[in-house]
Amino acid sequence: MKNKKILSLFMFMLGVFLIFSSNVLAYEVGVNYGSGPGSGNINYHVVSKNIGTARSEVHSYIKISTTNKLLYCLDEQKGNPSPSEGGTVYWNCESELTANRDQIFYLISNGYKYTGNGTWNSNDDDDFFVTQLAIWHFARHGDEVFKNFDPNRDSINRKIQALIDAADAYAKVGEGNIKLSMEGSDKMNVTSDGKYFISNKITLSGSDNITDKKATITVSGVNGAFVTKDANATSGTNTFTFGDKIYIKVPVKNVNQSSEIKITAQGSYIRYSGKLYDCTHVGNSIENQNVVDYDITEGKKNASASLTTKITLNKVVISKTDITGSKEIAGAKLSVKQGNTEVTSWTSTTTPKKLSLAPGTYTLEETIAPKGYIKSTSKITFVVKSDGTITVDGKKVTSVVMKNEPITIYISKKSINGKTELPGAKLKVTDKDGKVVTDLDGKELEWISSTKEVSFHLPAGTYYLTETIAPEGYELSDTTIEFTVTEDGKVKMDKKDVDNNLIVFTNTPEPTPVKTGSFMIYIVVIGILSVGLVTYYVIKKQIV
Repeated sequence: MKNKKILSLFMFMLGVFLIFSSNVLAYEVGVNYGSGPGSGNINYHVVSKNIGTARSEVHSYIKISTTNKLLYCLDEQKGNPSPSEGGTVYWNCESELTANRDQIFYLISNGYKYTGNGTWNSNDDDDFFVTQLAIWHFARHGDEVFKNFDPNRDSINRKIQALIDAADAYAKVGEGNIKLSMEGSDKMNVTSDGKYFISNKITLSGSDNITDKKATITVSGVNGAFVTKDANATSGTNTFTFGDKIYIKVPVKNVNQSSEIKITAQGSYIRYSGKLYDCTHVGNSIENQNVVDYDITEGKKNASASLTTKITLNKVVISKTDITGSKEIAGAKLSVKQGNTEVTSWTSTTTPKKLSLAPGTYTLEETIAPKGYIKSTSKITFVVKSDGTITVDGKKVTSVVMKNEPITIYISKKSINGKTELPGAKLKVTDKDGKVVTDLDGKELEWISSTKEVSFHLPAGTYYLTETIAPEGYELSDTTIEFTVTEDGKVKMDKKDVDNNLIVFTNTPEPTPVKTGSFMIYIVVIGILSVGLVTYYVIKKQIV
């Protein structure tokens, strides 16, 4: 018993739901036959035209609802309510019209636009007629109305066909779309002037329903990137038309690593949504034509497409070494240029510099020499190929090497009267504070001279050469030789260049001393003999 009550209650609620749901759609739309556009009763406002088909004339009845909405009929073969009925005539809208719904959405939204201001003229007649005929094409009995229809017969027929074609296109295309397609590889190349990366040609296209068949294109990935139709342009724009051939360009100076550049094209289009109602005449639903009432919303939707290109930089090793190529030199200011444009610059360290460069031809040059080395005046041209190969003078290399010749100073210790080296002198080179200088090889410049001149490497600056111990047989020199090493590797004394960077420090021999010993004996003997001889001579003279 309890189960029967539950079942009865369920059936009752189901019935109520079905009744309610069936009435949700049902409503009536009324047309006041006592007034309408133009003059006279609306029922008498009929547009009749010969469109050159099997029907000699086609009649379309203008009906405006009490809510000021223009209604179109669905059944060309059925009649229109008699004007004798007067007052307001009603159509019962209790079912949806689903056949060719997208086309009819489009026709009602893009066909004749009734403004509801009560005025009406022949142009309104024509526009209404064109829209009504296009609706019949997609509604019932369309084939009969358009039998032997010639779309090129006259302007009316051309308008009818154009509206039909547009509605078909709208329904066919569905959701809007935009497309970006690139010719060839997605890898960007460098322009001939070396200033820009440029993509291969990209074509913009899209569906016909995109507004104005245009798209706005944005670019991201590297600062300064832009999109243009001109491959030689130095700036871009962002609005393009379907069919345009475009390029992505990026300034080379803005790229310091391999990157991806993304462009996004965006456009909008209109889609219609809502409901179409197949409304039946309340008075005589069999004989009188049905009308279509509608609740249509026009919505703006967006479509987009993206495309990515790649900038691939190649690893290039720059080595700054001494003349032997065995040691990296720190402190050199180096620059890499492409044409007249500097790509990058840096100060060398004790490890090679690793760069990321695009394919192209580059020049390596030194702007400031490292301390103790002569500034290189040569420029090294190297080529980076798209496969990453690096060549110098047409030969493949693994690194680009620039060498510096060290500044070499020679010091010779010689006698003031001779040309040979004097060993045994103790010499030193000091700075302005009297501190012994250390050369570039880490050696303190204080040494004992030998039979060969000495050489060492010094950075630019002013130095002082003195002697602390003289070589044997020579006087200690109190001379201090001041000399300057210039940035270009020359040695100057008294503001004059020193030949071959050779400084000669001379010594004066000690004076020769007077010899004693046997020589004095000879003098004494001679003196004694002389005295004796004189004495003998005097005595002899006295005797005589």
